[in-house]
Amino acid sequence: DQEPELLFEHLSTSKMYARAFLDRARLRFPEGIHYEDQLFSAQAYCLARAFTVIPEPVYVWYIEPYAATGSASISNQRDRLENVADRIHVQRLIDEFLETSGHGAIRPEKDYKFLKHDFRMYAGDLPRRDDAWLTGFAELVTPYLDTLSPAAYARLPRTERVVL
Repeated sequence: DQEPELLFEHLSTSKMYARAFLDRARLRFPEGIHYEDQLFSAQAYCLARAFTVIPEPVYVWYIEPYAATGSASISNQRDRLENVADRIHVQRLIDEFLETSGHGAIRPEKDYKFLKHDFRMYAGDLPRRDDAWLTGFAELVTPYLDTLSPAAYARLPRTERVVL
């Protein structure tokens, strides 16, 4: 809980884990859901006694502009409403974990990360979506946005708050 801004770095590929820690915490990647690395990383962050941050890049993510449609990563399938639903689902799982594990105090930071990163990824695409997609998006996202911390919204720059 000492450095909750590290929740912004949720990619599991940029981390190394001690096997003893994973076993002690009984921590495994959840199966059958997308964005499972976000839940796993949040759990690891909260359950670890300590961790080390290495300032040098250890992972580079390349986006192939001419990749076949079916080969796009999950994160690059933002045009699918199922993708939005999957992202909201994992956010709710993280929220539940934070609350039940006694880490609810970092929820505002996690909510801010959602607004600055997860929601923002979709917001930039909204002008290119048709009305049916926008309606579906609003139906999926609005109930979740209503659960976020007012402090998370307050931290957003005015130009970003206006989108919400």
